[in-house]
Amino acid sequence: MKEHKIIAQLFRELEAPEDVELALDNFGNALDEHIRHEERIWFEKIQNVFDEDFLAELGPRIDRSSSLKK
Repeated sequence: MKEHKIIAQLFRELEAPEDVELALDNFGNALDEHIRHEERIWFEKIQNVFDEDFLAELGPRIDRSSSLKK
């Protein structure tokens, strides 16, 4: 995905930036825009595909999975 490549490049630029504040701003803004875009697109699609019961069960499953990885 184009956005993922841009974010990866901005992340690599954080390793030795000439202007740390600008590099962090660029990375943060790109990441924020990407997350908002995915929330608008994917979350709506997920809500249209899966029923309420499945979605209510999904949150705790994700939480359990995340806690196992720590």
